[in-house]
Amino acid sequence: MMQCSTTQGNKPLRAVVLYTSGHIGSTVALNLLDTAPEVEIVGMMRAKPIPVTKKGESTLKKYLHKIGYRFALTLWLQWWVARILIRLSSLLPNSHLALVPIMKIAKRKNIEVVECPNINTPEAAEFIRKHNPDIIISAFFSQLIEKEVLHLPKHGVWNIHPGYLPKYRGALSYFWVLKNNEKKAGVTIHKMDEGIDTGGILERKEFRIPEKATQQQLLVEAALIGARMVQRLVRKLQKNGKLEYIDVSQEPEQYFAMPTEADFNHYRKVRAYYRITDIAKIILVGIKNRRMRKSHSFKLVMKSFL
Repeated sequence: MMQCSTTQGNKPLRAVVLYTSGHIGSTVALNLLDTAPEVEIVGMMRAKPIPVTKKGESTLKKYLHKIGYRFALTLWLQWWVARILIRLSSLLPNSHLALVPIMKIAKRKNIEVVECPNINTPEAAEFIRKHNPDIIISAFFSQLIEKEVLHLPKHGVWNIHPGYLPKYRGALSYFWVLKNNEKKAGVTIHKMDEGIDTGGILERKEFRIPEKATQQQLLVEAALIGARMVQRLVRKLQKNGKLEYIDVSQEPEQYFAMPTEADFNHYRKVRAYYRITDIAKIILVGIKNRRMRKSHSFKLVMKSFL
């Protein structure tokens, strides 16, 4: 059991949010958390998918060798398509329905945002201390976090993991559930420790995988559900003064590494990795209309938006 005493009553918990630039999951989660009365975002730390450093270049080369250039190009195109569509959506009629770029949220609420090449540095720790958060929320952050940072906020670092733990630890859980022909995907909120997707599980949920779903659709659903679970956990913490971990000691645990080139090629024989129309639909509809997000008709979404 995690004992989290709080004397704040129903005042919102102060949160520093960690996110990855250009990540659709980060954007979706931040759009919902921005509207959550239980959470006051007091600072944001933005990471790149791979840090632009000598170490980052070395990591990139290793990634390319492992996943292959075709998979890497697919990931790169998907990232750029999402970035471009999010920016363009704000120029269209009814743009209030669409996803809002994270930097626009920060500017509107005067939230300080810093680039974060490495979360485990004195500079990063100083930024966190300056904003004195009750919790840190990791919203699809691309870096491992060491114990010095994990212990800074009063209630720890909560991670939105797009997989059902402990069954789907590791990278791109939404890729693996599709490749493994699962009927359901999942999302978990856990209090992070120094392991990879370990630490106490605070809440988790499974959801049905739609027919012909892409990993992009599962990621967005996980981000939405995960952000709502963060809200519920904050309310529970405010009410009870503590949170309890879910006992998973008797459940099977499995870790999935980054998919290899062979994994990706096998996946592509069965289903599409992503569809531009699906990304556009998610961005245009935003977080407010679940029925339209699940609509199979992109024309219907465009008609409603315009």
